[in-house]
Amino acid sequence: MGALDKDTWNSATAKIVVKRYADDCYVLWRDLEDLEDYIPWFARVIVPIGQENRVKTFTCTLSIAGVESACTMQLTQEKPGKRIAWETVEGSPLHHRGVVEFHQLRHGTGTEVALTLQHQVPFQLGEAEGENAANIALARFKEFAETDPDELIR
Repeated sequence: MGALDKDTWNSATAKIVVKRYADDCYVLWRDLEDLEDYIPWFARVIVPIGQENRVKTFTCTLSIAGVESACTMQLTQEKPGKRIAWETVEGSPLHHRGVVEFHQLRHGTGTEVALTLQHQVPFQLGEAEGENAANIALARFKEFAETDPDELIR
């Protein structure tokens, strides 16, 4: 999709602290089918059966501001325990990309999770809508990641 053109890409970034280790957060986020439970714009995620842990390309139904479209996504970067990046492939009707980074906090107090969502659609979205989606995604992820009290950092 080329370099980010600030005139046509909408971008939002949010951060949250999760009471899990960075490696745990990475593993949870890497379960791509769960992305539809976190990211509001991901209406449905389909990962090829049997390839869940090694898949690089997956199908996602994006729903942004009432416009819904099936897109193919690809993982563009993975650094276990640190970072996952993805984007729609060339030819997708809606363009989306994102990156999530995991930063282990000092003294084992948790992990800062930073999420950037970027999208390019044939209409302009308000800045608040993008920021809201990033914040909602992280709040949902935190709730999911902290569900099992035996896995939490204390």
